[in-house]
Amino acid sequence: MIDSVDVPNLLTPKEAAALLNVSEDTLRRERLSGRLGDTRIRSKVFFTPEQLSAYIRSCAVFAPQGGAE
Repeated sequence: MIDSVDVPNLLTPKEAAALLNVSEDTLRRERLSGRLGDTRIRSKVFFTPEQLSAYIRSCAVFAPQGGAE
């Protein structure tokens, strides 16, 4: 009998690119530069929701508090 294993929700590059609203080429460049983490199973590349969230947080630009006057 196999023990229960937590399997992350894996997204294909096409799915991840659609969620981020970028092209698959942009996704590949970000992955190869190290700015976007990935999960590999043999030669296949996947992304977890946590990796995409971390990437979004690293790219986010926030407006200063208090608004412009």
